[in-house]
This record gives sequence, C-alpha cells and structure tokens, in this order.
Amino acid sequence: MAYSADTFVADEQPTTAKWNKLWSNDASFNDGSGLNNISNPITANSANHLVLTPGTNKFVKVAVLRQDNTTNAYKNNSIILTGWGLVAYNTGASNVTDTVTYGITFDAIPIPVGVFGGDHGSSSTYGAGGNLVEGLLNFKMHTVTTTSFIAQIHKTGGTNFAAGNGFYQWHSIGELA
Repeated sequence: MAYSADTFVADEQPTTAKWNKLWSNDASFNDGSGLNNISNPITANSANHLVLTPGTNKFVKVAVLRQDNTTNAYKNNSIILTGWGLVAYNTGASNVTDTVTYGITFDAIPIPVGVFGGDHGSSSTYGAGGNLVEGLLNFKMHTVTTTSFIAQIHKTGGTNFAAGNGFYQWHSIGELA
C-alpha cells in the first residue's frame, strides 16, 4: 500500500473510490509505506516501528537550542554521539590521557560532556569500574575539534597512579549537515 493524493471540496459527497482512497491512505501511514521524503529513508518493520532504510545514514537529526558563550543559537541539524573509554594507569605519572576520535566530522566544534566511570585493578571490561584503585581524581575533556577530543584523568595530591584501568563515559552534541 502507498499513499495516494486526492482533493476534496466543501460539502462534497465523496465517491466510493475517494472513500476507499482515504482508508488506503490511513493504512499506508499505519504500516509506514505512506511516509516518504526525497531520500526515502523511512520504512516499517514487522513490529510496526519506523526504521531507516539500509544505505541511508543512520543519524537522527534534531533541533536544539545551543548557547555559545551565552548567545542562543537554534541548531536544526544536531546529532548526539556517545561512548565510553578505558585508560590504563601509567604508574609513573599522575596524568593519563585518551584521544577519542568520533568517526565522523561535525560541521562545527561539538559540545562534549564526560564523566569518570570508576576504575579497576585489572579488568578492562566495561562496567567493572568502581572506586577500587584511586580515590581523589579529576576528569576533564580538552583539545576539542570537529573530529576528536582528549579525555584526561589526573590524580590529585602530586602522587603517581597505582596499577589499574580507569573508565569514562562521554557524549557529544553538534551539527551535521
């Protein structure tokens, strides 16, 4: 089934063919076949959920109100990327870094947000982190570009890391045409 356009005028008594077209159009919206645009990225799956057609980019773009140094800007083509990382503590240092490369190029520098996700003495399995190795740590993200940022874990107090792995989680929101 696919959507089929038609017109109606005020006080018109629709023909049977027009009534049938209304029900067919309603059904096409229900199964997804009536949803269409220039690149035709939307189809329906068997569970009646909308999914993107294979071969199209899989990003869902949203409009956001973004403040750049307290100046509001409405951004229509924003996407959110998210991930996690693991940094092996260098026992001879009080700073460790990890470069995150997005895998895409944003149109402008995105806004990344990150958080320290705990640590573990030996495991590199995501989710294994807790407060197991180091106590007083700072986490920051810097050197942000359209393609990457640096995640840094710093041990406070001027001492070096004990052996282990530190975890972090992040997301970045930015424009993508």
